[in-house]
Amino acid sequence: MRKIIVTFADAALAPVLSVTRPPMQAYAEKHGYEFSDQVFDSKGRPQAWAKLVAGHHYLQTYDEMLWIDADVLLCDIEEGVS
Repeated sequence: MRKIIVTFADAALAPVLSVTRPPMQAYAEKHGYEFSDQVFDSKGRPQAWAKLVAGHHYLQTYDEMLWIDADVLLCDIEEGVS
């Protein structure tokens, strides 16, 4: 089964994604997902609609797509917080 984690950010959220991308990529690798942060054209609609364009694109090739917003920070709670 092919599966992918997808996220992307517009220019305003690009600095945030530079922080959240590495843990997302690590999570994807650990759990057998491919990863993409390719930005899709929202075709004249608000940028949030680009998620639907991405879904249409990836679900033609992948069996499963997991969307994670660019401002989500994944962490391993087993490592604890210092």
